[in-house]
Amino acid sequence: SSGINAEYGANGVYSDSGIGTWAQSDVEKQPSDPGYQTAPIATPVEEESSYVPSNYIKRVQALYRYTKASDDELTLPVGALVYVLQEHSDGWSEGFYNGQYGYFPANFTTDIR
Repeated sequence: SSGINAEYGANGVYSDSGIGTWAQSDVEKQPSDPGYQTAPIATPVEEESSYVPSNYIKRVQALYRYTKASDDELTLPVGALVYVLQEHSDGWSEGFYNGQYGYFPANFTTDIR
């Protein structure tokens, strides 16, 4: 069984399965909410860059695919290992992945050790 692949658009989150769309609030449901879905932890994607930023605060793994909507964002495949440089109160984080710096939605990732 594969995980949920989704991405943010101007009006919410869209499934790449073609099944339908979800409102952003559906993606942010809590485990106690009806209809809550989780994606299995994916196998880490091989990172092309061996560089590790010295100022990272933690590492996270992408649970969902995210395609950047602007030049200052990161595109993340499922399983991407991202070095988080800063977390913002608006739900976005700044990070480093695959030789690039940028923003990504924190709720598309999970903390890893």
